[in-house]
Amino acid sequence: MPNTASAKTPQLSLNRRNILNAAAASAIVTAFGTPAFALAEKAANSDARMLGIDPLALIDESLARAFIGSDFDIYSNTSQAKLRLVKVAGNLTRPSKAQEIITQSFAMEFEALSTAGVLTQDTYHVLHAKLGAFDLLLVPHTNTDGKKVLVATFSRLESLLK
Repeated sequence: MPNTASAKTPQLSLNRRNILNAAAASAIVTAFGTPAFALAEKAANSDARMLGIDPLALIDESLARAFIGSDFDIYSNTSQAKLRLVKVAGNLTRPSKAQEIITQSFAMEFEALSTAGVLTQDTYHVLHAKLGAFDLLLVPHTNTDGKKVLVATFSRLESLLK
């Protein structure tokens, strides 16, 4: 008797995270002509720098939001921890007529899942499964819920006169 069951086509749900992931991947392909994070993920060290790409140059607010909920391992001379990105807060300041620059700033808030040593303000070596390895200044902070978190703040100025 022939098999009458049809194969199911996988469906991608349209939620905010999937849309942001797709937008981030499209932006990277447009900018670099290759799916850099996909290649980095398959590389032995999962390091985007192996592809000649500095992960910090790629991270903007929308890409950071795509990684909410993912884990980051951090190391310094005195401590190490596993962190989870729990929040991205952004601010885009539009220039007035007299200004010639635009400012994009955002903050990534991390919650410690496990630690060895005291997490102080320091430049930590960060490892992430898709972004690879990079150094990041993290600052201890108490968030609005009263929880101790670590915050990385990004601020970029861009000239409008390109």
